[in-house]
Amino acid sequence: MGQRIGKMLFLLFSTGMAAGILAAFFLRGYLLDEFDVMQKGLLNSLDAGLYSRASLFMFLFWQRLKQAVFLLFLLMTAMGLPFLYFLAGFAGAAGGCFLFVSCCQYGVSGTVVFTAGFFPQILCYLPLIFLFVRQGLGWKEEKRRRFAGRIGLFCLEVMLLFLGCFFEACFNPPLLRWILHFMV
Repeated sequence: MGQRIGKMLFLLFSTGMAAGILAAFFLRGYLLDEFDVMQKGLLNSLDAGLYSRASLFMFLFWQRLKQAVFLLFLLMTAMGLPFLYFLAGFAGAAGGCFLFVSCCQYGVSGTVVFTAGFFPQILCYLPLIFLFVRQGLGWKEEKRRRFAGRIGLFCLEVMLLFLGCFFEACFNPPLLRWILHFMV
């Protein structure tokens, strides 16, 4: 069952990415204008140091924690799998739009901007999502699991969430600033 869910998630993400690229193609005039405004605002805030890494971390941690709890509890219900499929398609569509606009703005180098937008925090968030899916969809079978195993899994999930937010707040903005200055 797990392999079938993984294939379906990949298919929905890929289809969503293709749909996002196609939608961005038809909306390119609007999206390119918005991308320019967003890029200039991002560069100005990164250069001027308008954000505090500690406050950004706390904001991200609070937001990601709410999202993680919602996803985990939703996965334990009958709505969990359809919501996960919807989320995969939506993430693919959003990624496709961002990839298309980045490539329109910077050419082939736009793939570097696209990748930098998700790196390095994606190295923590993907395993966390995998653990949530495995734990949420198999929660009835996990009743047999020992209490120590549940605590260990919970600590691993919190650590991955903490590290992902730390990378997103502390490493991603300087990386994006460096790449965007290099591209512009």
